[in-house]
Amino acid sequence: RRCLRSVRMTALLLIATGPRYWQYIVPLIDSAKKFFVPHDVLLFTDSPGRYNSTSVYLTPQGYPETTLKRYHTFLDHRDLWASYEHVFYVDIDAVFVDHVGPEIFSDGITATRHHNQKDNLLENRKESFAYLAKADQYYCGGFNGGRTPAYLEMAYSIAASVDKDEQKKITACWHDESHLNK
Repeated sequence: RRCLRSVRMTALLLIATGPRYWQYIVPLIDSAKKFFVPHDVLLFTDSPGRYNSTSVYLTPQGYPETTLKRYHTFLDHRDLWASYEHVFYVDIDAVFVDHVGPEIFSDGITATRHHNQKDNLLENRKESFAYLAKADQYYCGGFNGGRTPAYLEMAYSIAASVDKDEQKKITACWHDESHLNK
């Protein structure tokens, strides 16, 4: 007799701490349900509301710590999402307005290209672990994901370089996004 394993395909990671961001939770979750690939939502929040998701209490860390340390948060709770085939993160103040299907799946990381002048966005302090002299592409921190092993590797790398910068009392110009691009 064969035992069939239940495969959980996609986890969608969201962070919403503080009343300013609670208002975005329902619109994003509803739009993801309508337009994003089938998924389970993992919401990190201090909101007292109840949502159609797995919610984890997250103490507000303030700006820029909440975004700068988002990969630390994800890694602290990796047991909740590491069994998924794919993991994606999206900023809480986003909404999906059209179908996002399996075209986003890759063996590595899927990220959104930034359409601004990328040279103005690069971390230019050589002492920072996020330092980039130049880049062919620049990626937004507000939406990214991929196969779980690749996402885990990226999360560990970003968290480690943020920690190394913190030891030097450096905060990269675009926080975790600078480290993502490195």
